[in-house]
Amino acid sequence: MITNIHVCSFSAEVAKLKPREKRDSMKVLACLKNDPMVSTWDMGEHGLWRTIAILEKLGYVKSVDCDYPWCKYVITESGLEKLKGIEVVG
Repeated sequence: MITNIHVCSFSAEVAKLKPREKRDSMKVLACLKNDPMVSTWDMGEHGLWRTIAILEKLGYVKSVDCDYPWCKYVITESGLEKLKGIEVVG
């Protein structure tokens, strides 16, 4: 008897942040620079959607169309500039 198991993860790098870190805009910005994908399920955890909304309002990230269940955010030039010289310890 052969059993196949397929494991699929809908969590990206930003989902691995600790709850407090999900409210830290610079830590979230650094994560999005490395991995721009965020699952819709992770957006509701620990205020992550608020942090990303703040980053969008500041012009540091821009939402890009993406297939469900993903959200995709690209870092803008001003977001990259903000990350320069900032050491984000996770």
